[in-house]
Amino acid sequence: MIRKCVAATAIFLALAQSMAQAATVLDLTTGPNVSISATSASGATFTVASMQMQPAGTGNFDPFLRVQANTTDQGYNTDAQTPPYDAKAGIWTHTIQLSDIPIVNGNYEFLLDINQNGGQNAPISLNQVQIFQSHADPGATGSTVTAPDANNAASISFSSSDLTQVFKLSSTGSTLWDVQAVTQNGSGVADMFLYVPTSVFSAANGPFVTFYTQFGVPSGTATSNDGFEEWGLGTAQAVAPEPSTIVGASFAALFGLVYAWRRRKS
Repeated sequence: MIRKCVAATAIFLALAQSMAQAATVLDLTTGPNVSISATSASGATFTVASMQMQPAGTGNFDPFLRVQANTTDQGYNTDAQTPPYDAKAGIWTHTIQLSDIPIVNGNYEFLLDINQNGGQNAPISLNQVQIFQSHADPGATGSTVTAPDANNAASISFSSSDLTQVFKLSSTGSTLWDVQAVTQNGSGVADMFLYVPTSVFSAANGPFVTFYTQFGVPSGTATSNDGFEEWGLGTAQAVAPEPSTIVGASFAALFGLVYAWRRRKS
């Protein structure tokens, strides 16, 4: 009897610990125009928003980090020819500086384009974002990632003392987040925004911004299923008007010129 009580107590404690450290799901899969605010492990406040908007795939916004793998994918932006982890080499993974990032209502704005196979029927878990400032590109070496599990988010650290962490999305327990989002309108459309307060950054930490991200299972519950995810800077780019808008504007301008000519003639 005593053994059964001890065993039952052990199971209860294990379940309680597991429940206490379970990720808090921030569900953005219910549709466009969903906004959620929460407090990060570093005390900063972030807002994620899923909304339908103008095409924002490669070439329409400025990607600085592209990652791709199965089940989980992770990486950070660098100018190294062979970036580490699952970051993809090429012009879509590169360094950014603080002055490059758009500011919206007192927050730096980062834009995520999700490219899951299965589109809206395939959610993905965003489990970790860590942002660092430095005076130089950290390059492809000198970093270590603590592997995620069901109770702990992935976490990257750098051996160089030049890098100062200014933001961290997830840690453990009450600050373990599972931000679930889907591709709203297929590949090439912006799916999520991340807003980080400008107050957590400091010019003294250096102009370079290193952005680490991790998706999938673990520590989340929705796997990465092969399509690439890319982070970019959205509102810094001018958006071309729709062709119908251009035609309408042309007719309006022409009408205005004719009206002005008639007035001058009369």
